[in-house]
Amino acid sequence: MPAAAERAARYAQVEKLLAERNSQHSIVRVTGMTRMTVAKLAKKAQQASLPLPRLRPQKAQRNQWEALELDEIWTFVGRKWRKFWLWLAVEQASRRVVAWVLGRRDAAAARRLWAALPQRYCRHCWYFTDLFPAYA
Repeated sequence: MPAAAERAARYAQVEKLLAERNSQHSIVRVTGMTRMTVAKLAKKAQQASLPLPRLRPQKAQRNQWEALELDEIWTFVGRKWRKFWLWLAVEQASRRVVAWVLGRRDAAAARRLWAALPQRYCRHCWYFTDLFPAYA
């Protein structure tokens, strides 16, 4: 009986990690379960279509200042010397991508990211960056 209880606890842990939007690869590393078992549980959870938990209540979301994380990552298209930078603005509370821009790593791309932000994030919002000079 203890083995069944332990398995149920591990399955519950996988469901919680899936609800937190962790990748299947990270869940395999954390829990030690096989990749196929985690994929099976992910498919089962998707079919059940459980609503994702809200990180903040709706009322509190309207009364508090929003917080955005601004960051850039590089990728390449076709060849490594064809480097592009993906600029992201991610809402800190919900981890939702609010805006993105693909371009070079310069101030012009940062201005395009600012222009791509929805109007509600242009005022009364905290911005967290890696202090790259283009964000100034």
